[in-house]
Amino acid sequence: MSEEVEPGGPAAVEASPEAARHLERNNLLLVVVGTAAFGFTQDFRQVLSFLAGGILTVVNLRLFRLIVAGMLGQKPTKKGRLIAQVIVKFFGLMAALTFLMLVVKPQPVPFLLGLSTVVVAITLEGIFGIFRSE
Repeated sequence: MSEEVEPGGPAAVEASPEAARHLERNNLLLVVVGTAAFGFTQDFRQVLSFLAGGILTVVNLRLFRLIVAGMLGQKPTKKGRLIAQVIVKFFGLMAALTFLMLVVKPQPVPFLLGLSTVVVAITLEGIFGIFRSE
């Protein structure tokens, strides 16, 4: 039971590599701006907590884009190497998160705000993407 998708339907919208780069840039920009904003609190633990969460999302998004590019054939990658990349990404990010939670012990609110920069970046990319496509 394979469904045919009509051209112009909702599933016909394609994410371009350029849109993914814009998303990464917006996320990194939000991390920099948020870190500067937390810098005004003069509490180094809050700045470090926000920065740790933000860097985690930046790295995760970058690795995810590279893996998806390999899956879609935008860059030549063997199937075994692609599976290894997914496994290494998962365990690497889990190790980084474990290190942060056990060693750095970030403050919860700034850390979660740093992690949520990717949600704001996706929203901004959606809004700006509408104006770019016209």
